[in-house]
Order: sequence, then C-alpha cells, then structure tokens
Amino acid sequence: MSIEKARTLFDFKNEVTSIELSLKKGENFSAIQKEIERTLGDKYVVKNREQQNELLYKTLRSEKAWTFIILFFILVIATFNVIGSLTMLIIEKKKDITILYNMGADMQLIRRIFLVEGMMITSIGAFTGLVLGVLICWLQQTFSFVKFDEGYVVDAYPVSFHAADFVLIICSVMLIGFFAAWYPVRIFTKKHLTV
Repeated sequence: MSIEKARTLFDFKNEVTSIELSLKKGENFSAIQKEIERTLGDKYVVKNREQQNELLYKTLRSEKAWTFIILFFILVIATFNVIGSLTMLIIEKKKDITILYNMGADMQLIRRIFLVEGMMITSIGAFTGLVLGVLICWLQQTFSFVKFDEGYVVDAYPVSFHAADFVLIICSVMLIGFFAAWYPVRIFTKKHLTV
C-alpha cells in the first residue's frame, strides 16, 4: 500500500517508526552500524537483520550445533565399518603379511601400510561427503528447495558457507578416522600377527 494509506490506517501524519537500509554486497555491516549509532545518538535504536530476528537466528545456531553433535555420533558409529573392514583385511592377508615380514618388512612398516589404507578410506569418505554437502547447500542457496511458510523474514531455509565449519568437519572426520584405523591395526596385528 502507499505511504499515505498506511499513515491514514495507523493515524500518523509525518511520523516514521523505522527506516530500513540496504547495503551493497561486501560492505562492513558492523562498522556501518556503529557509525549510524554514533551519528544518531542514544535516542534511536539501530539493529541489523540478525538483531531484529534474534530468536530465529538463535534457533538456527542451536539447530546447527545439535545437527553437528548428532552427525558426529553417527560418524562415530559409522567408523565401526572401517574398523571391521581393516580387521577382516588383516586376518585375510595374514599369509601375505608373513611373506612381507620374511622378506624384511618389520611390524612397524606392516602396521603403517594398514594405517594408510584406513586413512585413505576415511579421506575418500570425507571428500565425497564434503562435495555432496557443498552441492546440497549450493542447490538450496540457488533454488530454495526447502521453503518456510508465510510469516518468516526469509522465504527459504537460509544456508551459508563458513570456512570454520569446513575445517571443523574435516578435522573431526580425520581424527575419528585415524582412531578407527589405528585401533584395529594396533590391536589385531599384535594379537593375530605375531610373526
């Protein structure tokens, strides 16, 4: 509706309840907000989008944290596949390992071979998962497949990429993957392969 009709409806003459500003992409939002606050003084409240919708953003942050925790536990459970695979491989290759040992390979080299194999399995899984995750997030950003009902500030579920999230995910996956590979290699080579 026009500003004149809105003023008539709310019984205003020339008063203004709020002013919205849009900034160019790449601008420093916090610096501009501080400058506006300093210029206007204490009589006016200056809020960015996140401060205006504080509950929504808090909900999204807590949802992100819980999603990471749940997926972390799923990852821990999934590493039993790596443990099982390496254990079966060590048992299956017992004769080959004996031949390697007789040819001069020490137990440390044999353990390193299986540890590298376990880390390769983890790395391939981490890379594939990261690529799929980035693809899904890009599709959501571009095509907005998951939409909100009316009444929200944004019409689709917001997704953004943060370097810290990528680092946290990769470090978590590789750390769990290392222990998933290290455990069977250490335990089962000691238990079953005393050559």
